[in-house]
Amino acid sequence: MINTVLFDVDGTLLDTEMANLGALQQMLLKHYHINKSIAELEFALGIPAHKIMAELQIPFAESVELWDAQMPEFQHLVKVFDGINHTIDNLLRERLALGVVTSENQTELERLVYPYGIVQKFPYVVTASDTTEHKPSPAPVLKALEATGAFAENTIYIGDSIYDLQSAKAAGVKFGLAGWGAHDRGQFESADYKFSSPAEIEAII
Repeated sequence: MINTVLFDVDGTLLDTEMANLGALQQMLLKHYHINKSIAELEFALGIPAHKIMAELQIPFAESVELWDAQMPEFQHLVKVFDGINHTIDNLLRERLALGVVTSENQTELERLVYPYGIVQKFPYVVTASDTTEHKPSPAPVLKALEATGAFAENTIYIGDSIYDLQSAKAAGVKFGLAGWGAHDRGQFESADYKFSSPAEIEAII
C-alpha cells in the first residue's frame, strides 16, 4: 500500500517547458551565435542536459551555467500544472506523507519556485543542497525516505525525466510518470505507472 508520495518539481509540479526553451534559445544566440527556432529546440525536452549540449556541439559545463543565467528573463512563462494543487490538497487530506525531491538547490528553490506557492505545501523537501550525489543517483530519494520515515515499498516518486525514473528504481521505490509534463519517447517502459493527469494519482492510493 502506498502511503508516501514524492514529487519532482520541473515538469511535474511546474510547467517550465517554454521558459527552459526560451532561455536555451537566447543563450545559444547570445553566447554561441547559434540561431534556432523553438521548434528546432524541442528535441531538448525530456533528455539530460549533457546530451542536449552534445547535440548542439557546445561545451557542457559552461553552457549549462549560461543557460541557467538566462532563466530569470523567462520566469514569467512558468506556471503550476492544471490539477496539481487540487491533487496535492486531496492527498494531504488523506494524511499521506508528501515530499519533494528536486535537482534545484535550496537557493534556486526559494528564488525560482517558492513564488508559485506549491512547494510550501509539502512537509518534506529534499534539494540538491541536501545530498552530495544527485539524480540519477538514489541518494536524493533515499534522503526523502529517511526524512519521512517511509519504507521504499510503500513509496512512489512521480517525475517526468529519465533521471527521475533511474533515481526511483535505484532507491527501490515505485516510479510514476507525470505524463502531463513528460516527453515519452519509449524511455519510460519500466515505469510502474503512467499518469496522464494529476488526478489519476489519487486512484492508486
